[in-house]
Amino acid sequence: PGCDPSVRPDGANGQLKTEDLCTLWDGSQQLRGDAASSFAELNLAFKARFGRDLCVLDAYRTIESQRRLKATRGGMAATPGRSNHGWGLAVDFCGPETTGSGFTWIKENGAIYGWENPAWALSGGSGPHEPWHWEYTRGVMADGEYYSS
Repeated sequence: PGCDPSVRPDGANGQLKTEDLCTLWDGSQQLRGDAASSFAELNLAFKARFGRDLCVLDAYRTIESQRRLKATRGGMAATPGRSNHGWGLAVDFCGPETTGSGFTWIKENGAIYGWENPAWALSGGSGPHEPWHWEYTRGVMADGEYYSS
């Protein structure tokens, strides 16, 4: 996405400056530089295999959007200020990426690029089953909200 993967935006969870984030290929979703660069590489590989870009429903979330989501989704949303979306380190895929051959490919290849569906979001994990939620693991382990199960 043409951004510097070494830059870490200043600010708190959900309060990052949007100009410090990198815009993805859809023109609206944003991630932190290292996550965006890695995710763009994953997208290029996906596109080479399937002939289309990954569909992303959500990425960086402001603290206000985290509060709104928590109010409407309850236990299906992280506590505001504790979401890796608020660090620009998480994406939610659109429905087509959570089933079929595309999902199988993402599960088999995501970790190569540093992206994983965290253990807590897997079926039988400690949180709600969220096959659409993926995190940039390297960034989460270094700077995000790391939940081991």
